[in-house]
Amino acid sequence: MRGQPPRVITVALSSTSGQRIFKDALAVRNTVFRDEEHLSTRPDQDEYDELPSATHVVVYVNSEPAAAARLLLPSERVARTRGGHFGLPLEQLLDLASLKSAGMRPAESGRVAVLKKYRKSEVIVWLLASIYWASRNTGVNAWVAAANGETDVPRDARLIARVASAQQLDSPVRVHALAPSSPPANPAAAFYNAAHWELARQSRFSELPLPGVLKLFTQKMGARLMGSPLYIPEFSRWAYPLCAWLNEIPRSTLEQFDALAQSAHRAP
Repeated sequence: MRGQPPRVITVALSSTSGQRIFKDALAVRNTVFRDEEHLSTRPDQDEYDELPSATHVVVYVNSEPAAAARLLLPSERVARTRGGHFGLPLEQLLDLASLKSAGMRPAESGRVAVLKKYRKSEVIVWLLASIYWASRNTGVNAWVAAANGETDVPRDARLIARVASAQQLDSPVRVHALAPSSPPANPAAAFYNAAHWELARQSRFSELPLPGVLKLFTQKMGARLMGSPLYIPEFSRWAYPLCAWLNEIPRSTLEQFDALAQSAHRAP
């Protein structure tokens, strides 16, 4: 794959029924969430997938679907029928009123899935670039997301938040959960090991790692944590509410996106 850039396709779908790209996005999501990560036993599809406000992003490597994401634009119609301020699924978990007060008009970036064999490749940057390209000229000025914390252990979830704070990754805009989390009685997926906990005991929080998705979005997209971790029963993992302003993406990331744009191939 080196020396041969992946083919990138970014498509906004007003009706996803029968569309190849939508089907490819679902295939990637199900392979990652169900087969590779064992986060769910059910097909990964919900009522937001076929809304006119949904944009499905798929990265292809030599015609193979390699990564996918879903971008949901704010929708007054959805907000009226389902509640909330922006009509986003994250509002089923969080009160996003403070974002509206801060002048944010966010899109929700979610269902980020990269096939295991591509997780250490340039495919990830192509996926982020595609989300960025799909967001421009839509009227949104920020993103929100719930980043997978890669653990179902409550004390690990709390430590991850402490590490993020030590790395100055907290957002000044804060949100609150609509209901308390109910983690499993017998968690089994720890993120930190004994050596990590020894560093924590010494208050060396900035030396501890962060989960991959959280690290990716904070470093590459300038995202910040806007609230406490939430337990997501659907995926049996703690997640971290993030927000990022489009105009605060790091310059180095934008330069990467500009370079990729020169060779991107997009479906009509």
